[in-house]
Amino acid sequence: VGLVAITPAAGLVSPLSAIIIGAVAAVPSYFGLVWRAKTSLDDSLDVVAAHGLGGTVGALLTGVFADESLNGVGNGLLFGNPMQLAIQGAAVLAVIVYTGLASFIILKLISVVMPLRATSDDETTGLDLSLHGEEAYLHADGSGRASLSLSEAGGRRTVEGLSAAVSDRA
Repeated sequence: VGLVAITPAAGLVSPLSAIIIGAVAAVPSYFGLVWRAKTSLDDSLDVVAAHGLGGTVGALLTGVFADESLNGVGNGLLFGNPMQLAIQGAAVLAVIVYTGLASFIILKLISVVMPLRATSDDETTGLDLSLHGEEAYLHADGSGRASLSLSEAGGRRTVEGLSAAVSDRA
C-alpha cells in the first residue's frame, strides 16, 4: 500500500514525506480490507482497498507534502500553497468519476457477449478445471484432485485429511 500511495507523489515530496504518506495510507486501506470482508463484494485481491484507497490517499497527500525545492513544480499545503490540496481533490474526483463511468460502460458491453461471473458450481470445482479442463496444482495425495477438505470448527478453519495424506506419502 505504501508504494501505491507514494506513486502519485514520487519526485514531488521528500523521502520523509513519502514514509508519512505510506503510513497514513495504510490506515484507510486496512479499514477498507476489514469492511470488504464483512460484505458480499467480490474483490478477492482487495484491489479497491490497496490501490483505490491507497492511491486516493497518496494523490490527496501530494497536495499536502509537495515541496517546490525538490520538484521545481509547486508547493503543497505544508509549504504555503493550500490551493494544491484543492487541485489534487478535484483531480481525484475526476478520476473516480471517469474510471467509474468507463468501467461501467465496458463491463456492460462485455456482459452482452459473455457472463462477467463464474457460476458458483464452477467456483466450487475450481476455475482451472471448469474453464481450462486441467488441474494447476498437485495436491497432497499426489493427484491433481484435491483430497483435502476445509471445515470450520469453533470459528477456525482446519484442513482435514492433511496429516493422513502426508503420513501415507512418508
